[in-house]
Amino acid sequence: MKWYYYLHENGDLIGKNPVAYNESDFAGNDFVTKHWYIETEDRGDAWTLVIEAFALGARIDKIKDLAVKWSLTKEDLKKFIIRNLKPTNLQKDGMDKFIQLILCIKPNEFWDNSLKEGPPKGKQCPGMDFGIYTKFCTVCICNRRTICHSIPYTGSDKGEI
Repeated sequence: MKWYYYLHENGDLIGKNPVAYNESDFAGNDFVTKHWYIETEDRGDAWTLVIEAFALGARIDKIKDLAVKWSLTKEDLKKFIIRNLKPTNLQKDGMDKFIQLILCIKPNEFWDNSLKEGPPKGKQCPGMDFGIYTKFCTVCICNRRTICHSIPYTGSDKGEI
């Protein structure tokens, strides 16, 4: 379901039905820190909204509510990181806040443990099919970057994407 969310300057994260609202209702308003138009069933949209809003000052109770509502878990965050190869600084800040204040894990521990665990073995990186090359992750979480192997049909070439 499509939905608007906006971050009020007071830290409230407020959802609005797009049937009654549109972009102009949020853009240019002084009380709106940022707004998002999301597909609520899209995991990437849910994570982007939550981590960006958290980084911008959304109240923790609002973030917790959405985390519960959308089942935003540690394992789900790892999947989001794998799919989101180039997070913005805002997203990185929001992830660290989420890890520390919602998951109750020190961010460095989360990143270190994720690196030790590595990617699911034999899993293809999402969206990484390039003709005769297929990319397979060797380490999917390493300083928030993805390291993959490019595996052509006739050999192997390691590469960073």
